Amino acid sequence: MDSIAVVCDNVPAHNGIETVASEAEFEGLEIIRMAPYSAPLNPIEECWSAFKAAMKRSMAVTFCDMLNTGEGLSQTEHRLRYLEEHIDRAVTAITPVCCLNCYNHVQRHYAGCMALLDLSMGV
Repeated sequence: MDSIAVVCDNVPAHNGIETVASEAEFEGLEIIRMAPYSAPLNPIEECWSAFKAAMKRSMAVTFCDMLNTGEGLSQTEHRLRYLEEHIDRAVTAITPVCCLNCYNHVQRHYAGCMALLDLSMGV
């Protein structure tokens, strides 16, 4: 290998990585720092938003079911099953169309983020 690229995010553990892994010590090393976290540039945030909204809608309708523990189950086991059931339903909210919308959301905000503009979210 002629060159090595290390991509670092801004987690505190990566502070000072340049002093630990210097280019002089590792020939051809390039350390690439990611920009500060930006939710509008991360399509998974939109997917999580769709998932959480589906969870909230589903659980709001059946909230009393969560409180009524079934026969032979502990309260913890009953609630875990309840959550698993609602997770299985909510994950269906992440469809190919949802993923395309998430991608388009990133594209719509990319230029503004790169220009460090204040973004109007929810539009």
